[in-house]
Amino acid sequence: MTGIARGRKSSIKKLAETCLEKIVNPDNQIVYISHSDCLEDANTLKNILKEGGIKHICMAIYDFITGTHVGPGTLAIFYEGANKD
Repeated sequence: MTGIARGRKSSIKKLAETCLEKIVNPDNQIVYISHSDCLEDANTLKNILKEGGIKHICMAIYDFITGTHVGPGTLAIFYEGANKD
């Protein structure tokens, strides 16, 4: 991810913008969102992506083992992308 975002809301928006900028074949892939005890933030990210045209989004919560390692508030996104620089 490129750039700097300050604050939680700005970080979520930047995460979505980067995905929308770099995603390859958005109509033919599933974007995965994983979170650790931050469902509201995950839904915010999902809504931004849907507004950006992503049709297939799958959300999951980290299991208790992985969640222990990443910590509460972790938000991750997985997709196939390419650098378009």
